[in-house]
Amino acid sequence: MKGYKISFTALMIVVILMGGWPKSSIGAEPGSAEPHTGSEPAIALQAMSGATIIFRTQNGRAVDGMPPETRDVLHLVLRRNGTLTEPAERTLVVELTGIEVPVPGVTVVLRVETQHGDPDLESESPPRIQVWRESRWVPNTTGVTQSDVTVELRHEFTEAITSDGRSSTTPTDYMRYELLVTDGRQPSAKPLYSFGQDHALLLENQWIIALAKIMPSSWRTSGSCRYPRCGRRCLALRPTS
Repeated sequence: MKGYKISFTALMIVVILMGGWPKSSIGAEPGSAEPHTGSEPAIALQAMSGATIIFRTQNGRAVDGMPPETRDVLHLVLRRNGTLTEPAERTLVVELTGIEVPVPGVTVVLRVETQHGDPDLESESPPRIQVWRESRWVPNTTGVTQSDVTVELRHEFTEAITSDGRSSTTPTDYMRYELLVTDGRQPSAKPLYSFGQDHALLLENQWIIALAKIMPSSWRTSGSCRYPRCGRRCLALRPTS
């Protein structure tokens, strides 16, 4: 399975603001319970760099009378000009807040996978590629249900991933995620909480090239992503006819 790239940036100036990330509690420890404030369970995803990029559904076009959706998604850059970027540009932070943790605890399972199927598999519906899976046990040894517990997960994408026991180059694509929280007493029962979203983030490679100050009038910019539902407008240069 080879890595692949669905977007190409011909000219881009990226300014990354490096900043810290607040630490959050991972488990419910004895004596750490706080009064329930009535906060609703919520999940927040953020690139450590704070970078986002505009995403348009349906390739920016209305489909069956439904207008496209425009929103900001997380933007991670894995490589730039073939070199691995700084960790802040390729680290994803997931924060789950406001959950209740019964005794003896809960299991939090997060799965992040490519939005599109593996292009290296010759199939009409190739499976997605799982790029990150983490299972976290959140213990509760207090004897009572703990409220407003926060769980933080983070992952630094590297050159390779391991999927189904095989190591391969990390793919680039829009990514979707699914997060489930299950009761430690009944792990096979219906999840206590579940979250998920398509096109939650973009992990891409970038190439920065120097263009002439004045572009010849015989050239124009055009092109689009290889995936019809990608939603991005990729940059390509070609002579006009």
